[in-house]
Amino acid sequence: IVNGKPEPLSPENGPESLRSTAPIIVNSVQDADDSLGGEHGLATLFEASDIGVRPNINMYVSPADRIGLTAHHDPQDVFILQLSGSKIWKVCSPIGEGMELPTRVSEDPAHPLYYRYTDEGLQKEGAKCESFTLKEKDVLYMPRGTI
Repeated sequence: IVNGKPEPLSPENGPESLRSTAPIIVNSVQDADDSLGGEHGLATLFEASDIGVRPNINMYVSPADRIGLTAHHDPQDVFILQLSGSKIWKVCSPIGEGMELPTRVSEDPAHPLYYRYTDEGLQKEGAKCESFTLKEKDVLYMPRGTI
């Protein structure tokens, strides 16, 4: 994904280019890997459990010194598993429409459900933020609306 738009991998923007470019984002990984989405996969186990919800599994790969995604809130709860390396995270309590625990978002910056934030906007709104480092095998739970 470059500037929010999908861009296919090529020799110019393949894994080696991660040292200096945008993250690689793979959505719905469970649809491509049976160990995650197959009959006995992780997503299927969640669906069959008391939780009863089939999770969507996304993968993000980015250099440790680069921001993976800009500040935003999601319309669903999110579990983040740091598979390797470490990453500094800045997490903020919900502000604005995010406090209403939205179940949808808007890509339009003029819309009240717009879900992306600038550092200036977070500061102006008085968001309570905390920074910390996720290390390999750490898990972070972010309820919907959390930035």
